[in-house]
Amino acid sequence: MKAAARIALLPVCILVAATFVFSKKDAPETQTPGKPASIGSNKEVSAAAFRLPATAGHQQKVKIEEARRDAGASLTLSPDPAIQEFSSIKRKSLRSQSDIADMKRLLRQRQVLQTAFDQLSNFDAELPARRDLVAFVQDALLDQTNPEREFIAARTEELILADNLRPEQNRPHRRELAADKGELVLAYLDARPGRSQFLIDAAAGSPNITVIRNALAVGERRRAESIAIIQELGPTVSN
Repeated sequence: MKAAARIALLPVCILVAATFVFSKKDAPETQTPGKPASIGSNKEVSAAAFRLPATAGHQQKVKIEEARRDAGASLTLSPDPAIQEFSSIKRKSLRSQSDIADMKRLLRQRQVLQTAFDQLSNFDAELPARRDLVAFVQDALLDQTNPEREFIAARTEELILADNLRPEQNRPHRRELAADKGELVLAYLDARPGRSQFLIDAAAGSPNITVIRNALAVGERRRAESIAIIQELGPTVSN
């Protein structure tokens, strides 16, 4: 008797379950827009953090890109192939005459120089090869017979005196920019030794004055160390 009752109730259970499934499937979905993910130290906003309707299509992508820009996501610039070539040659322990000629050629190409200065002038960008760019400019400054010397000096002055050290920047990035300036100050004054007072006067009242004074102190210390080493070595030829 009990078995017969169970068999009789089985179609009813199946009907109730099927009704529940189909009614839930046909019901309109409600979706609550989520909040953007918290912004980490790398200032990236994940696209997955935005719960937008699937029908938004192109609008969804636009909103994500706008959110990334609003969050201050850094632009990453690719190193210039010509400057990569220069850096690769410079890292060689032994250079051929052909290598030296290629380095000199690259240091004197206006377009390559322009690219180096333009990338270094993009102060909010992440530069994977920033050191290579600074080293390239330093070598260009010290190339005394470079026909682009005036252009190189003028653009270097712009980089040194640029108002790009701001409190809202993260500390590592601000330090990197200040270090770039310091290295460029030393190379610039090696190429133009009489311009230190010009830089001091032009930087008065800005954070650059501290960077320039520190660079001048480093330069003096390096020169003193070089003189001390030469004096310690003594005369190389005996009379």
